[in-house]
Amino acid sequence: AAFSVTAIYQYGKAAVQAANESQQAEAKLLTAMKGRAGATRELIDLASQLQGKTLFDDDVTVEAAAQLAVFIKNEEQIKRLLPAIQDMATVLKMDLAQAATLVGKTIGASTNALSRYGISIDGAAGSSERAESAIDALTKKFFGQSEAAAKTGSGAITQLENAIGNLNEQVGAFIITWQNFLATSKFVKGVL
Repeated sequence: AAFSVTAIYQYGKAAVQAANESQQAEAKLLTAMKGRAGATRELIDLASQLQGKTLFDDDVTVEAAAQLAVFIKNEEQIKRLLPAIQDMATVLKMDLAQAATLVGKTIGASTNALSRYGISIDGAAGSSERAESAIDALTKKFFGQSEAAAKTGSGAITQLENAIGNLNEQVGAFIITWQNFLATSKFVKGVL
């Protein structure tokens, strides 16, 4: 019985941590998107869709979107860049958030940080033309790599782990809701 209680407690603790990390990633994206809830929701939905086709967890993709949103305010361009950056990160074996930062800095500044990878970008710093040039260059060089990686080797297992992680986040979100209710309840405060 003690083992069961300990196991349940440990699971609940891990689920709360997973939910908290997910909620923080979404809040970071919302802040980077300057409070545009509709655009943020669309990017979160895209991250979920991409999780089903690639090896990238949706929360990692949301973090990458937040990194991009620091440099790019057009959510349609961010939507088009995310799969291309996933492909780039897959080929170059990079962390997705770092890859997004690298691409975002390249688009937002006059320096092309992607040139070391043989990618040339045109257009003025921060311009739509520069973002479109990045989308085209990344797509031409890396298209389809992240989806192909998910279909080989242990890709299916990674996708299953990501799906289980999402279930854990939902359980954790439920626990957080109850913890917050209890923490703010006048009745509980009156008893304590």
